[in-house]
Amino acid sequence: MVVAEVTNAADADFLKISLAVHGIDAAVSASSVIPSVDFVQGLRVTVRLSDEDAARAILGGLRVPPGSDVSDPT
Repeated sequence: MVVAEVTNAADADFLKISLAVHGIDAAVSASSVIPSVDFVQGLRVTVRLSDEDAARAILGGLRVPPGSDVSDPT
């Protein structure tokens, strides 16, 4: 499940590490197959369906940069 979309790799890594600290495995994937478009379309942070609620609760408590979506990116 996509739990966040961010505009750069540093923010995606921060969210992934934040989830890992809480025992949640996350993956980062590009929204596009064209790397130069990632800054426009963003990067997705995904977790297992069973971890979605916990991940959203954790991410909801973090300060993220303007333009990032950690609420409901769908």
